[in-house]
Amino acid sequence: MSEKYKILLLDDEVEILNSLKRLFRKDYVVDTFVNGELALEALEENEYAIVISDMKMPNMDGATFLSKAKEISPDSIRILLSGYADIDSTVKAINEGDIFNYVCKPWNNDNLKALLKNAIGRYTLKAQNTELSGKLVAVNTELKEANAKLEEKVAARTKELNHKAAMLKRSTMKQRRFFRQILDMVSLIIEDRAGHENGHSKRVAAHGKILAEELGLSRAESINIYLTGLLHEVGKVAITDKLLKTVEFERTTEENLAFKKHAVDGAKILSKLPNFKEVAENIKHQYENYDGSGYPDNLKKDEIPLGSRILKVVSDYDYLLLGHKDGNKLSPDRAAFQLKEQRGKLYDYKIVDQYLDLLTRIPDIEELDADYCVATNKLEPGMIVSDDVKNKTGGIMLTKDTTLTEAAIAKLVNYEKDNDCFLTIFIY
Repeated sequence: MSEKYKILLLDDEVEILNSLKRLFRKDYVVDTFVNGELALEALEENEYAIVISDMKMPNMDGATFLSKAKEISPDSIRILLSGYADIDSTVKAINEGDIFNYVCKPWNNDNLKALLKNAIGRYTLKAQNTELSGKLVAVNTELKEANAKLEEKVAARTKELNHKAAMLKRSTMKQRRFFRQILDMVSLIIEDRAGHENGHSKRVAAHGKILAEELGLSRAESINIYLTGLLHEVGKVAITDKLLKTVEFERTTEENLAFKKHAVDGAKILSKLPNFKEVAENIKHQYENYDGSGYPDNLKKDEIPLGSRILKVVSDYDYLLLGHKDGNKLSPDRAAFQLKEQRGKLYDYKIVDQYLDLLTRIPDIEELDADYCVATNKLEPGMIVSDDVKNKTGGIMLTKDTTLTEAAIAKLVNYEKDNDCFLTIFIY
């Protein structure tokens, strides 16, 4: 994943800043300020692709701020938030701050996101033009200095560039083959079991990668954990639809063994790919229990691959939320309690504790490329629902991508209370 662009938000209203940060944090690195002077100091020290400022603020209005921002960081794209009554001040900001565009309050989220995408395009184009201009000047200088040795230098440089291009092409082709294998496998899972787990695999993969990083694993090891989460159910292609539809507590001992066999089958599939041997091993032992009572080899404690131990904790937590353990969906707190209760039996103590700590901080982890579950009593206006919210009978209460309001949250809370149940709500 490429590095995210940084944007600076200035507004004296914290609620507006929080709303904008929630809207943009998935795609950008967002720094917020309520004080113009502090925002200017940040501009002195950091490179921001986009600077967004409210017009009406105490001490320093938006027009003045954007004018100063232009002097400090002329390449940043400047956008003004303005009320309909601020047209004179807006004109001043356009003239003095050289703003790219202005947005009237209240704004439309989709339009605002589209505007930022266009602004990033302009910022990127300016940066490319600057870089190309610099390269052109350097090349012209070299040409003037080369004189008689021009042909020799050009030939040597051409040979070097051709060599690097060939190396880059081979590297790119190798990476494409590698990721094509992943995409093909993920596509197979999605096609055969579309919608069955409500984003389970992607969520387990993303949470597992962040957890691996917090446990001190290397980048390569963390990527393997991500792939383990993404592909851990690939063996389910061989399970009958009837068995897939049962929850864990409904299965007989024989059915449970037949179900868990998908871990071994999935590992066999992936072990045929040279780059997936460690991932295959993690998947094979996903049903091993920390106390040695698991499947297929009764491994215990550190005998179990670390990736398998991470997968078991993260995957089981998600299954508890989705109701795939005993048919009853659990709240995040109740699911966390279940993990704690089984430390030392099913799960590694350290991994459970680290993951539960991570879950308390997930809303603030900007690099997390997945959704997460939130209890109704912790929902906040402005949060965006990542999947349809369904009631006990499967009816849709809120559709995907709905932005929560106080009224919508109250409706969800009351439904849980009136029906004595927990609603599974995932947000971006």
